[in-house]
Formats: sequence, C-alpha cells, structure tokens
Amino acid sequence: MRRTNQAVMRERYPIPTVDEVIQDLNQSKVFIKLDIKLAYHQIELTPESRQITAFMTHKGIYRYKRLIFGINCAPEMYNKVMSQVFQGLEGVRNIFDDVVVYGSTSNEHNDRLNAVLQRLEEKGLTLNIDKCKFNMANIEFMGHMLSEHGIGVSQSKVEAIVNARRPESVSEIRSFLGLVNFVGRFIPNVATVAEPLHRLLHKETKFQWGPEQNDSLKKLKKSLVDVSNLSCFNLKAKTQVITDASPVCRLRCCSSTETE
Repeated sequence: MRRTNQAVMRERYPIPTVDEVIQDLNQSKVFIKLDIKLAYHQIELTPESRQITAFMTHKGIYRYKRLIFGINCAPEMYNKVMSQVFQGLEGVRNIFDDVVVYGSTSNEHNDRLNAVLQRLEEKGLTLNIDKCKFNMANIEFMGHMLSEHGIGVSQSKVEAIVNARRPESVSEIRSFLGLVNFVGRFIPNVATVAEPLHRLLHKETKFQWGPEQNDSLKKLKKSLVDVSNLSCFNLKAKTQVITDASPVCRLRCCSSTETE
C-alpha cells in the first residue's frame, strides 16, 4: 500500500488515549473485555474505494471489499466507526479492537453489557468469543490492570523491565526507557532516577556504562517490583495539583496529582 497511501486523503480522527479511557472507568468494580473479531475486516469499503486496494497475482487482479492493514488511515477510520457504533451507550469505551464495558455494580454492568451486545448485533459486528472476558473484578487493558482498588501495572510490563538485560548501546537504552516511560506514573521521581541513563543519550556524551547507570537500572527495576496501585481520580474529592520543574532533565518537567 506504499504508493496507494501517497494518494489517500486522510481524515484526521482523534484516537482516545489510555488516560482518557481510564478516567471514564473511575469507581468501576465489574469489568468486561470484548474483542472485535478480525477488527478492520468488519468495516466494509464503499465500491468506489475498493479499486485502490487492487493487487496482482498469478491468477489475476483482485481487490479488497473491506478495510485492510497497511492503509495509512485505517486506525482512525476504524476508531471513528466504533465510536459511532457505541454512541449514546453508557459504560463502554474502546481503543482499537479492545472494548471495555464497566459498571459500579453487577446490575449496572449487566444492563450495559446487554445494550452493547444488542448494538453490535444491530450493526452486524461479531466478537471473538475466545478472547472475551466477562464479569471480572480486575482486567488487563492496554498494559494496565484495572480494578476497584485502582490502576496497576500489567504483570507482563513489569516482567519485561525487570528481566531486561543491561543496555549495551544507545538504541537499547532508548528501548528500555520507552518501557519505563510507559509505566512512569507508578515510579516515584522517575525523571531523577533515570537521569544517568538519559545522560548517555546526548550526542556529545561518549557511551560508557558506569556505576551511576548501573545503580539507576537497579532502582528502576526495584521500583516496579515494589509498586502499588494508583487510586482512580475522584471528582468529588478535594484535589491538590502540584507541579515542579525537574532539577536533572533539560526541558523536561514532572507533575503529580494527589487526591485526599
């Protein structure tokens, strides 16, 4: 689709972030995770759009009738359609093919699930039942563990960081810090602790692993092992916002929100 993507006029549609979805799940105690089967392939292309997906084989020229991977506008188009499908329904959010239905009680959870299933049937969308999980007290969603106790780190993310070997190049440090940044909200003073590693990313700095970097690596791993859940934001609680420029990272700042 490389040449095709040069001609596609993309319609920019904002894809919700993990933070936006998690915020809506505040105070929820019962969760359902639904998986849309074959995701993109359930979105039908208009007849006039199908010709741009044409490809040649030894048996002739074929074209797709449904949305495919590789089209540069596929992610936003899929999310736009799914947002339209669930429009007006309470207690349901999605990022790509992962759909979460949530409620503060079992009855609320069941009512919302029935409404979602009815809407999916009306729109002709099918689920992958093997990947769907119902009536759960906690659920893994986009690298996070959600429960009535708050937001935690997915065990797979923790293991990926804890089991990571010592970086031996700038690219490996970037890769490791990418994992750390994903769960950075759970690590106190993450910018300060990770500063020795960030230091090696500067072009003028020679790559040389030393005691400071080794200590930083150990502290980051230990912080995740000892991590505790973050409570969901409560709109009714007294809130204090504290912002502070980091003393160690250039052009970076750290912020925290505390509720009591």
